[in-house]
Amino acid sequence: MQTQLVNPDALLKGLQALLTEHHINAIVEVYNPATLLENAYDASSPPQFANLIIRRSHLNTSNRYSLLDVGFKQNQSGTFELIADDWDLRQNAIGQAIGNSTEFLRLVQVQYNIAIVQQTMSPHLWNHSQIQTLDDGTKRLVLTQRPIEVITL
Repeated sequence: MQTQLVNPDALLKGLQALLTEHHINAIVEVYNPATLLENAYDASSPPQFANLIIRRSHLNTSNRYSLLDVGFKQNQSGTFELIADDWDLRQNAIGQAIGNSTEFLRLVQVQYNIAIVQQTMSPHLWNHSQIQTLDDGTKRLVLTQRPIEVITL
């Protein structure tokens, strides 16, 4: 799935926030260049590579072992592409907490957007520590401008 995610640091922070929010105890590994994704399902399928990887060993559930890693690969255009098998994702810890790959990618985008705002809006000028979850599940990041101190010389 193609995305508009272009900032690897914001993507990493967004993925970590999303996993934490849904109580998924997984590490996001970062590689440059991209590295091989593990596939315990079909050894004959072509190898897949990614720059940010959630290993399948972190995505097991009480009743099922995850068969494939979930990753994000940076394309030549600079955007990141989700590399995941939708069936396996729906069965693993991500799927049980979130649903399918479309919903997972939507929530990654939300957390990515929050991370971009936090990176670009200077914490010296803005307080952005309050993230509200609305009744419909959407997120709102509240920005409050900090008072500017005027120093007279």
